[in-house]
Amino acid sequence: MKGSKKLIAIAFSDLHLNIWANFNEHHKRTMNGFKVLDKIAGICSKEQVPALFCGDLFHKAESLDQELALYMREWLDKVTKKNPDFKIFAIEGNHDLFKVNSFDNLQKGWVSMFSSTLSQKSPIVILGPDTPFACIDENIFVLGIPYIDHNKDLGKALKNVNFIPGAKHILLLHTDYPGAKDTDGRVVDSSENINMNMLNRFDLVLCGHIHKPQRLGKKIYMIGAPMHQRRTDRNCDMGYWKVYDDLSMKFVPMTEFPRFIDVESTDQIKDDGNYYTVIAPKVTVKPEVQHNITKKLSKRRLAKKYLKYKGIEDECKEKLLVKILKDSESC
Repeated sequence: MKGSKKLIAIAFSDLHLNIWANFNEHHKRTMNGFKVLDKIAGICSKEQVPALFCGDLFHKAESLDQELALYMREWLDKVTKKNPDFKIFAIEGNHDLFKVNSFDNLQKGWVSMFSSTLSQKSPIVILGPDTPFACIDENIFVLGIPYIDHNKDLGKALKNVNFIPGAKHILLLHTDYPGAKDTDGRVVDSSENINMNMLNRFDLVLCGHIHKPQRLGKKIYMIGAPMHQRRTDRNCDMGYWKVYDDLSMKFVPMTEFPRFIDVESTDQIKDDGNYYTVIAPKVTVKPEVQHNITKKLSKRRLAKKYLKYKGIEDECKEKLLVKILKDSESC
């Protein structure tokens, strides 16, 4: 149909595969991460498009659990046999790298290890400043820069890019970005060593690292995480993005995965697979009630009642509390 857009890729990031200590009976929480991979692979295979991954496939940078390594190997074998043409063009994030990474001393992490040691052809294609652009559609190419410590020499990596005349170029990064808001409400107010003019040379920039999916500019997106991974995610929808041939983006929530939910009592916990945290309700004293208490009771009587309530009988502490009450009144 004239004017219709064509899907060219599925973008996702920050999966953080891990053998979690909490909410992980029978490794259900761990396996949800592989269910995300199954869904992405299924969509890509059906639509005959690749996936773009913006870093942090794993959670622990310093080590990789043997069980998790086995799960990953099994998943790669399975998806390779089932969907031999499926490809994930990926970069490594800070959680994937077990050594400090710099442009002059690029390190390979856990994702590279799985990509290179698979007995069959791996669906994971690692991108980096030392690899050429990967063609994902007619005249549309993608380049990736892995997480670089403090973005040191990121400008140098981007400066050396050889653009293809007349083509569209997509850049994958794993970094903070000024103005990005995380799921805990934190707003990135600056980002070290990022040269905005260098980014403007690309037609589309896709970032991983911050877990809240969001658009940051006309052509810059923070991909976010595909599912809840921590309590601060509780008010945020997670998912993946569809990338079209005009380089427009569409966010698709993944609502089938468990969410973190705060409740005030155990009675509110449901057996629905979500991750519940019981939070004690805040108790506040109304100003007029507080005023009436201090008005009706002398400082000494108020101090006595408080210490009695606490089960404390100590004349010195009583005198000290009276002094504190008097001092606070004069403030």
